[in-house]
Amino acid sequence: MEHRAGIESCEQNGNLHIQLGSRFSSNTVIELTSLINRSYRGHGNIIIHTKRVTTISPSSKVVFENMLDGSHLPRQNMYLTGSKGLEICQDVYRLIQQKKRHKKKSCKCTDCKCVAKNNPC
Repeated sequence: MEHRAGIESCEQNGNLHIQLGSRFSSNTVIELTSLINRSYRGHGNIIIHTKRVTTISPSSKVVFENMLDGSHLPRQNMYLTGSKGLEICQDVYRLIQQKKRHKKKSCKCTDCKCVAKNNPC
């Protein structure tokens, strides 16, 4: 796992996973593209997780698009996840939306009658 400027990366199942830090700025974009150039092995996908991003600099979106357009990065293999993914990259085809998981409520009753009545505890 590599960790630089609030960006963490690791390879998992043949894919490069990148976890962004809290601030997405022009400097973050430069670090991100540099990290991808160093770490991507030419196969699998690049998945950029945006869950921790709290602020997005307006200029960073333009810098991100320019860096992707002007580089040899495999844009067709690059995906963003999380709620901030669409704000960072307007290409909706490159966005992976994850479904929210609902926690199942487990019954803690002894000699439970709640399940039989279809009644949550």
